[in-house]
Amino acid sequence: MLKKYFNKILLNFFIVIFIFAFDRISKLYVLNLAETDQFVNIYINQFLNFHLIWNTGIGFGLFSSGANFYYNFITFLIVLIIFGHLRIVIGCGLTVTW
Repeated sequence: MLKKYFNKILLNFFIVIFIFAFDRISKLYVLNLAETDQFVNIYINQFLNFHLIWNTGIGFGLFSSGANFYYNFITFLIVLIIFGHLRIVIGCGLTVTW
């Protein structure tokens, strides 16, 4: 019973890591495109297109003075929480069986 629970947690952990990494890498890719072209229009198909738009509203512009610092700080906190959770799960003494 505990092994099934542990395997489920481990699978969810890797799904979260994948989504987190994909999100960060895609944002960095689009921002690098924006630096060179000044306009980003990524065409996927007739129903899905990506356009880079800067949201300057108060919710998104609140910490805009040190945006790079806050972006990296929040990334660091997320990584700490994920690895802390993984350490707790592995600390239960269970082994992974696939």
